[in-house]
Amino acid sequence: MLAFCGIDCANCPAYIATYENNDRLRTETAAKWSEMFHSSIKKEDINCLGCHSGGPLFSYCKECGIRKCALEQKIKETCAECADYSCQLLTEFHKMLQEEKKILDRLHSEIEMRS
Repeated sequence: MLAFCGIDCANCPAYIATYENNDRLRTETAAKWSEMFHSSIKKEDINCLGCHSGGPLFSYCKECGIRKCALEQKIKETCAECADYSCQLLTEFHKMLQEEKKILDRLHSEIEMRS
């Protein structure tokens, strides 16, 4: 269950907290992410069923430029499918998330080999 950007939603604390309806995990995640991203995130913000879902999204994910672009481009699964892979938006995002970049790079290579 990968997000367009390569984040594994099934392992994301916001997804897990939502799926399990776990307020303790919401509180812990809000505190950790507030510190990590130098912002004020409330436990109520920690509700997400993944960027492919029609359900709730974490507040950042609602505004995510990568998600918006992927939806506009009618990307089905991940940005690895995009003809403009890896765009500047994705490159900047992956500076913070190297493992997610590796996942999408591998997927993109597999797609290229099939073409």
